[in-house]
Amino acid sequence: MGGSAASLDDPFDPPEDPAERAVYLRGRAEQARAQALFGTVTRETWQSDPSLLVQVKAILSVPPEQRLRMLMAEHAVFASARLVVE
Repeated sequence: MGGSAASLDDPFDPPEDPAERAVYLRGRAEQARAQALFGTVTRETWQSDPSLLVQVKAILSVPPEQRLRMLMAEHAVFASARLVVE
């Protein structure tokens, strides 16, 4: 979002500049969609779906270093990745 004062922490104070405002509002919408999607995936979801449970167990059975290498091989995964800072 550049160097503007826009922050996803305050949804009620979008930037005045139309271009920055559009970027800001798209970011807010994307964040809301991600939160809604995350809320639909629970422990019960993947444990109750046998095919999904098999996939989760297969992924978790691979050592972390190998999982990282597999992800690095998938350029699309990193191309769409975003840095999350707590």
